Amino acid sequence: MFMQQRYDASVDPSTASAGCGLRRRQNVDCFVGRCLHRGATLTIDTGPFSPRPYPGSIEMKIKALASQLRTTDLPRAIAFYTETLGFDLAFTFGDFYAGIGVGDHLVHLKLVDDADPSIDFVRGEHLHLHITVEGIDATFERLAAADVKVVEPVADREWGMREFIIEDPDAHTIHFAQNASS
Repeated sequence: MFMQQRYDASVDPSTASAGCGLRRRQNVDCFVGRCLHRGATLTIDTGPFSPRPYPGSIEMKIKALASQLRTTDLPRAIAFYTETLGFDLAFTFGDFYAGIGVGDHLVHLKLVDDADPSIDFVRGEHLHLHITVEGIDATFERLAAADVKVVEPVADREWGMREFIIEDPDAHTIHFAQNASS
């Protein structure tokens, strides 16, 4: 089962074959899912699995997908995500790796250390989390009261979402969103 969301958007034909073709001016970084062009309307499959395979792709059923955030202080990161955001601690491995999550959604945390000096740690890197919630205003108020660093306060966006952005202790941005009509 999958959902489709429709966005009336100007499509850049030069990028239509390489990606979804949304122009950067629309403040859209990325979408999870496949972009389908139908005239001037963009339809985006946003469900966990689409019954139609990507052209030229191999058939596979993904069982799980997790992102990894690097941290300079693993206990601090675990405390932030579990105590402040309310995630569950799913597992730890030694003193350098952990998994935190909500339901079936996991994020891995890896301590940056001298074990692999070929990988530089860049504060905040270029990865962010996007979390869809219910009760966005109450969520924002709770996190702001907990002295979480707010990057952008809660506001309605032109793409139909109500969103805010915070930063974790390692400067990874976390976007919270709710459908503005909810």
